[in-house]
Amino acid sequence: MKTKNASIPTFFLVIFKILFAQAQTLFEYKKYVSYDERITIHSDNHRTYADFDYRNSDLQNSYNVNYAKLQLFIKYAKCNHKLTKPFVFVEGVSFDKKSIVEGSYSLFDYFQMRNGDSQESYHPLLEAVRDLNKLPPSSYYDGTISNDEVGYSTFNWATLVTGVDAEGMEDGEPLQVQKSPELLQKLYENGYDIVFVDFESGQQYMENNGFALSKALKLIKDSLDNNESPEKLVVCGASMGGLVSRFAIRDLELNGADKYKTCVGKFISFDAPQMGANINLGMQYLLQNFKALPVDLIRDKYAKLTCPSASQLVLYSCLPDPIDWYWPMKWTTASPSMERLLFNLHPNVSTWPTNCRNISIINGSRNGNKQNNGSVDACERLFDGDGVVSVDIKSLPNYGEGYCKIYDFELPTITCQPAFEILAQAVTNNSVRVKNSRGVDIVAGSYRTDLTALSDANHWISSV
Repeated sequence: MKTKNASIPTFFLVIFKILFAQAQTLFEYKKYVSYDERITIHSDNHRTYADFDYRNSDLQNSYNVNYAKLQLFIKYAKCNHKLTKPFVFVEGVSFDKKSIVEGSYSLFDYFQMRNGDSQESYHPLLEAVRDLNKLPPSSYYDGTISNDEVGYSTFNWATLVTGVDAEGMEDGEPLQVQKSPELLQKLYENGYDIVFVDFESGQQYMENNGFALSKALKLIKDSLDNNESPEKLVVCGASMGGLVSRFAIRDLELNGADKYKTCVGKFISFDAPQMGANINLGMQYLLQNFKALPVDLIRDKYAKLTCPSASQLVLYSCLPDPIDWYWPMKWTTASPSMERLLFNLHPNVSTWPTNCRNISIINGSRNGNKQNNGSVDACERLFDGDGVVSVDIKSLPNYGEGYCKIYDFELPTITCQPAFEILAQAVTNNSVRVKNSRGVDIVAGSYRTDLTALSDANHWISSV
């Protein structure tokens, strides 16, 4: 009799623990949550519209390829161990891995990263959670999950689920994904399986990643059929991922078997530059002029700006046509790169998905201001530097306003020093004048400080 009575509290305690476990928050800011399954997918399609020699000669050997690879990181819904209601989150431009080891990041490797390639011990996630002093040790990195592979690049599974950008912590931009755990928690509570798409290279041609994503969506649909789920996929593409998702969904509609043509129920374009991304053209030419200098930061920024996916995204590009390589002064019409023109001609991009609901969400500027805050006009001086090197950058002119000098670069009179000789060799365009363009090109619906950061190079350039 005593044994029976003693078992009653134990029974209720077990029930309470089960109910409490189901009600507790799984995803929370600065808390790492491991995935349930990781799947690697290779594309088996070939490029047709962008199959030409890439014009940034520094990167030709890296990107003249006809395939791509991605990983799916899956967290199944509560009380479930199979795909039944997938929410597919497709990452945006995520730059290639530079870290302690090659390949994908481990959790430990990622949160040790400082600006991508330092080997010094640095763990902002661990430090942040310790400061909070409210989460049990098992909920963040404690050494037991150090071998979790979290993705190929600087935006990966760990970034998504913790809301902490390890690279951004050092760059002063750690809050860009702070709300992602809150979104994941709401989806999780509503029975969604979280499927994160991580491209091996976010710098790859978008059609290559699009074919890989198309193959991944087919795999997810096959899993739903095998699990007898009637649900359709919800695909959310962020930034570049919005264009790659559009490409992949349209590929299924045009080229897939009947069951794939309608497998996507909702397509969410989240902060995706479907009509082109605005990156200040004068700043692009400045990086082009300086890229021959032995300065890794400048070379890295130029490589990111002109990588295949960025070239396909940017509305106006500094990438020169062959006849422009050695011209000291340029009078031109602002235009997209050849990569972008050819990508937009692809049948998977020239029309929108038709068998699903298309939703567009624009996040806007993180500082709460309208784009440019209404204070920047066409041909307005954005940066005026008169130091050892003189640089003048203006915003683009509007259509019909004639030529506007958007970029002017002047070397010092005496250039006998070796550094100046190298700089002189780096310059391909001392001055650029353009016409017939959209006037806004300082802020692309976000919050960037590229032009302001030029002032930090005050031993070369003094901002006026």
